[in-house]
Amino acid sequence: MIIRESLHTTFNIRKDEEQPVLLLLGYSFFSGISIYIFYIVANALFLVNYSKAMLPVAYIAGGILLFFIGKINVSFQTKVNFTRLSVALIIFQFISVAIMLYFYETFSWKGITLVMFIWNRISVYVSNVTFWTSSSKIFNLEQAKRIFSLIATGDVVASIISYFAVNVLLSTKVLHTEELLYISLAALLVSLGIMMVIIKKYDHKLSTKPKESEVQPIKEVQVADERDIRKGWRLSKIKFLKPDFFASSADDSPTKKTYKYLVFLLGMVPVLGVYFAEFIFSVEVKNQFPAKDQLTAFLGQFFFISAIIELLVKVFFYRFTIRTFGLISGIILLPVALIVVFVFAITISSFDLSVFFFILLSRFLCISVKKSFSDTSFQILYQPLEKQESMALQNKIEIYAKPLGYISAGVILLFLVTVNLGAPIYIMCAFLIILIGWALTSFRMQTEYQNMLSSLFTLPAANVTKENPSELISKLAAVNSEDDGRISFESIVGKSLSESQPEVLEGITMLGRSKRFLSYKYLIPHLQSVNPVIKKAAITAAGENGNPELWNYLFENLCNKKYFRETRQAIVKTGDRIIPALDEYFNLSKEDVEVQLSCIEIIFTIGGDIAIRSLRQKLNDPVQCVKDKVYESLAAMGYGVNLIERSNLVPEVRLHIGFIIWVIAAQRDLFSTLPVDSSLGPELVKEYNRAILKLLNILTLLTKDNRLFVVQKSISSRNENTKSYLLEILNIAIPAEHKPQVIPLFEDISIAEKILRFKNFYPQQRMSVQERLYDIINKDFSRLNVTTKIAAIKQLEDYPSEETTFILSATAVSSSEKLSETAMEILLATDFQAFTALGHIMVWKKDDFHCKIGNRLESSVFKSFSNPAL
Repeated sequence: MIIRESLHTTFNIRKDEEQPVLLLLGYSFFSGISIYIFYIVANALFLVNYSKAMLPVAYIAGGILLFFIGKINVSFQTKVNFTRLSVALIIFQFISVAIMLYFYETFSWKGITLVMFIWNRISVYVSNVTFWTSSSKIFNLEQAKRIFSLIATGDVVASIISYFAVNVLLSTKVLHTEELLYISLAALLVSLGIMMVIIKKYDHKLSTKPKESEVQPIKEVQVADERDIRKGWRLSKIKFLKPDFFASSADDSPTKKTYKYLVFLLGMVPVLGVYFAEFIFSVEVKNQFPAKDQLTAFLGQFFFISAIIELLVKVFFYRFTIRTFGLISGIILLPVALIVVFVFAITISSFDLSVFFFILLSRFLCISVKKSFSDTSFQILYQPLEKQESMALQNKIEIYAKPLGYISAGVILLFLVTVNLGAPIYIMCAFLIILIGWALTSFRMQTEYQNMLSSLFTLPAANVTKENPSELISKLAAVNSEDDGRISFESIVGKSLSESQPEVLEGITMLGRSKRFLSYKYLIPHLQSVNPVIKKAAITAAGENGNPELWNYLFENLCNKKYFRETRQAIVKTGDRIIPALDEYFNLSKEDVEVQLSCIEIIFTIGGDIAIRSLRQKLNDPVQCVKDKVYESLAAMGYGVNLIERSNLVPEVRLHIGFIIWVIAAQRDLFSTLPVDSSLGPELVKEYNRAILKLLNILTLLTKDNRLFVVQKSISSRNENTKSYLLEILNIAIPAEHKPQVIPLFEDISIAEKILRFKNFYPQQRMSVQERLYDIINKDFSRLNVTTKIAAIKQLEDYPSEETTFILSATAVSSSEKLSETAMEILLATDFQAFTALGHIMVWKKDDFHCKIGNRLESSVFKSFSNPAL
């Protein structure tokens, strides 16, 4: 058990993922054995029997054959379940190899070696369709990033064993080259058996209703402020119509169309490039090793060494590289490396020096780096698409992109050979041009991949700058000036002073719209009215009037819940010119945090550059909840901090992460013991979500990446794919310095594993339930919500003790009414004597606030409290 858990940790897999990983590893291994044995035999026999001029012809023929095989496969997909189709493909491959072996051994026909060489593409196609499609259906995006490189190591191990076995068997003359195909056939049979087991266990994920590969979304509905993509699917008759190369439809967004276009190119260009490298390699190797068995033995040795290095890269470097540098490292690494190699090779060849080493190095990169990084990363590109869209695009890649790559390589190489430009130097120059285009496409894909992920969520405007409300008021005044001009100012004043409330309200409204300078004076008495209807009308009119003399009267109502809504609207109507005065009132309200929070909200609602400057001045406010509100507002406005502000914000990231880990530790200590009806569990979950959102606000300010703010709406989603996309966006957007401490918070791992990941940075002590409840109650108010403390206090009823009495007594004198009342209530239930003693002290100290609370709970204890208000 301990060894198994250690392996799970080492390979970053969870317990429920163990079985599918092992099965797919096994399938990858035996399928790989079959492919690599067949590949090396076909290559050796072809190179011995044909000249280099036949290589381009074989590439073209292979591309055409792959196209038709792919089209036939897709046509079957509309009639046959994927599980049955995958089994049929493996059986088809087995029968094909058996027939080719029979014809070669029986008739020694030279042409069959050409068929074998061409059939290499079909072998790889069958493996890709069965293995990668199954993997994509079983695992989601987050799992794919962790697991795809691991399950693909089965293929790498297969290549090592295959090439080593070829070298040994031929060196010892146990088998001849063509007899190695018996091993390929045996491996195919084993892989068929493993696929049957996979289908039996995961039929619910692998089975799909017969659908044509060109299934497309048919409508996109815009709902309120959020985009709700509702996808319907349609089936069309199976026809060999004009090919839709990029698997897009009229309903696809521009982002998705561009993304599919680039995926298509990255499916084609690497194939084109790899076959250029293979051509150069094959020609040079044939010149060096003309004998059949000698050539086969060399290929076995070379591919064996390449496979060992590939395994080391895939196991130890792939996941680290992708996690650290993102998807771009896997896509861009191969073309960049090949560009460097061939620049050196071309330079050296100009001095008439041998370039055989560089040719071997390029072939090594096309084997090891392509399979370790490029191929595995390419499979992740399908994940942001819907299952059916992903399968449709995957079919397009296999049917059109890859065959087009084969054919293009063949046509270009055939042309170069025909016009006597088949020397390595000319081939390498042509290849370098292709590599540059490949690299540029890969860099472009990084941007489009981010855009594709971001498009899955609703993106707000980058800045909340709005039209100045004061301009709107001036327009409104202009509209109403004609009406107001019909009534004299004296008549308006007379209406506002009338004894009739309807006339007073009409007069107040006119005073608000009036352009007369003295109109504000007649609004002041109404702003001080005790009649709520008149006062609300006066507040609204003061906002429309906009005179600075009225602002202080508006500010006074910010702390009054009865008039807050009207006051807020009135201040916002005044526009950004009121912000400096609002800042002064904010500074005068240091003792009233609620008022300060209201000021920040109003400034944010007004928006604009003046609002941003005002909020920036509050970034270092001593009150934590005020700072959090400022962070949230600036993040929503798309602001990014400067270098000076950044130095103050970076420590905030560490403080927030520390608090999040503390909440996780509290969940670990309490979740298994809390009663089902306890409110503390849900409150801790809310604390965690609130803390995560606050952290994202700070990271948004540090990175100026609005996507971090966007994902807040979906951060608590329970949908696996949504969570996976969110994690990918975070992985792309978060700076490298914060990734090790931020990304694990969003990964789908257990609480215990999260605490373990952070033990070196934020060590957490395991506590008993009682100790953890005390810890929650004593936590700083600036970090922990009052409702969470109240939930913890309620749980103390189950743990009466001297220390509990002390904690409750201390909390009972809190300035928070709800917190104080809950503490007194639990103290009354657990220790009446202590409750009585505390009550007498409150009465003796004439603590009216707490005596009122205690009197509601137990009036007999507070009977000597003679406050007439009770």
